[in-house]
Amino acid sequence: MAFRIEKPAFNLRSKLTELDFETLPYQKVNPGGIIQQKYYYSDEAGANESETSSESWQDSIYFTFYFTPREVDSVILINWQSRSRIRKMGSTSHWLRTARYNTDDQDDQSVALGDGDTIWTFGANNGESNPSWTYLGYWYSYFNFTDYDDDHTTRQYKYCLQQRRSGGSGTVRIGDNSNHANLHAIITEVKQ
Repeated sequence: MAFRIEKPAFNLRSKLTELDFETLPYQKVNPGGIIQQKYYYSDEAGANESETSSESWQDSIYFTFYFTPREVDSVILINWQSRSRIRKMGSTSHWLRTARYNTDDQDDQSVALGDGDTIWTFGANNGESNPSWTYLGYWYSYFNFTDYDDDHTTRQYKYCLQQRRSGGSGTVRIGDNSNHANLHAIITEVKQ
């Protein structure tokens, strides 16, 4: 018994011109390779700072961005960088971590990355200042740390830097109102 197979004709030359040789398909990126990378900057004007005296976690509106992963099994690396300030009234620490929101809904609960642990902390105690500065003492620091998200889908997420004060009765702040268009975060999606 003989079989005859027919295949539709196509122009090989036109098919080759449709291919984009400069872009590697995501499924062909080697493990450890970068799928995408984005940069987030502070606003060109305005406050660009977030201050709190709360001892519970608070979102920063100036350190918030949206990101859409391209693959489900990738790792999202979030590198935060900026300035921190403690207004010290007693021993006070400044704690930072990253939270992820699934939607823009105000009732949406955040998921703290890294099992909710504090990723970065900076502290100032009474012994580090002249007693006459008790109510005016400011401690400045710069932070640069990386958090990660490995439990996501390919939908858009909102990532937010959270902060809180621990101990004392001062305030803590991230950002500075004189820093405009400064780099706040680099987010990198890495193939696993």
